[in-house]
Amino acid sequence: MTTTTQTELDNIALIRRGYEAFGKGDMQTLATMIAPEARWHVPPTGIFTGEYAGRDAMFGYFAQLHRESEGTLRAVPLAMAASGDRVFVQEAVTAQRKGRTLEQSEVCVFTVSGGQVRDVREYMENHSEAARFWG
Repeated sequence: MTTTTQTELDNIALIRRGYEAFGKGDMQTLATMIAPEARWHVPPTGIFTGEYAGRDAMFGYFAQLHRESEGTLRAVPLAMAASGDRVFVQEAVTAQRKGRTLEQSEVCVFTVSGGQVRDVREYMENHSEAARFWG
């Protein structure tokens, strides 16, 4: 039987706070949680390139998500688990754009070190649907 370590619990708490800050548009809090050199990886989807190197590029991605969805994008964590320095989050993503609706499940894998997010890999339930929505 595997037990969750204190570091894993701390990492889950960090990611949970990150989702709360993202939901409120609190970039100041997110800036303290994400390392300056962090990277975000997502398959190229419509207008999005898929690779964002550095916190500033990640924040640019977040701002574009917000603009393109006219502020309707929501990412709500449904389940979280940790293994070592990784936190796995199943999330429900919803957004409105140009008269269309996006509703799907995604999984994000966060790598945490030194109390900051260093890397994020985003996996979509239905990439084709997301590409049409963001296209």
